[in-house]
Amino acid sequence: MGQVSLDGVAGAGKSTLSKLLRSQLPDAHIVEDRKSVYGYARLMEMLKPDAFAITDGFIRYQTDNYTQQGNIFERSFITQLPYIIAYKNLTASEAHRLIDHYQKSIDSGQLIIPDLIVYIAVDAKTAFDRQKQMNALINKEGDGEKTLRAEVCYLCALLQCISNVKIITISGEDVASVLANKKIMVEIDRTLSASPNNNKSLDLDKFKSLISDLLPE
Repeated sequence: MGQVSLDGVAGAGKSTLSKLLRSQLPDAHIVEDRKSVYGYARLMEMLKPDAFAITDGFIRYQTDNYTQQGNIFERSFITQLPYIIAYKNLTASEAHRLIDHYQKSIDSGQLIIPDLIVYIAVDAKTAFDRQKQMNALINKEGDGEKTLRAEVCYLCALLQCISNVKIITISGEDVASVLANKKIMVEIDRTLSASPNNNKSLDLDKFKSLISDLLPE
């Protein structure tokens, strides 16, 4: 069965949309964001692990919760990779090493490219204001809004590197009305019940090229 992901920067509305879909699709296997389940953001703040440790934990969580009956991931690696690059303020060489690590996980089948991506588009300031309201800032030590601006840029670049995957873009302001959008709901239901798309691909070398000039030295 197909895989659906809900992607967007921190504060876009992924958790809100996940809860709405759970109420509408009670039989769907919805994998909550690891941070929502374990309070991972708080743990990460205490332990300060490096980008690879965070990534390996994320990959294990995604792998452990993957089923062949179809899944809706509240947060896929499409969001996680840009998030870590931005949150850790990785240099170009560090980011390239991390991207290669993700490539190995995709090649080995640990990470599955989604068949349908529901991308929640929101600007950095709106996301930052939402995080402040939730007391869940992405970067309490530095410029949180700057970090989110970088995450938005990296995520948009990564979306350009995906082929043969349907991407539905919704505004972060319209999350609450998704259930009333029949086209989106039909597409989600169709993806969950369909066979996985074997032609989908992600060009991570292109991603490296697109973000190289944006990364710190």
